[in-house]
Amino acid sequence: IKGGAAFDSSKFKDFGKYQIIKMSNLYDNILDLKRSESFLDEIAPNEKDSLLINEDIIITLTGTNGKRDYGYSFLITNEENLLLNQRLAKIIAKKI
Repeated sequence: IKGGAAFDSSKFKDFGKYQIIKMSNLYDNILDLKRSESFLDEIAPNEKDSLLINEDIIITLTGTNGKRDYGYSFLITNEENLLLNQRLAKIIAKKI
């Protein structure tokens, strides 16, 4: 299990090569890439661990006080160039 990175939000763009996956993109076990879009054109070497690959399972780690809006998950299959933001984690499974 690997936590997401704390990307510098001042570098976020409306369009770019890499999309940042945030808590708002994963809700009720659905990954919505059109919701709250943020992108980066480049990533630093230490941020490459946050790049999602096929068969990674992502999960939300925190939620809103008093609500059950955490613990949602999604299996990455055909998505590319996605970076995992803080407050989420990826589970790297040996067998799906």
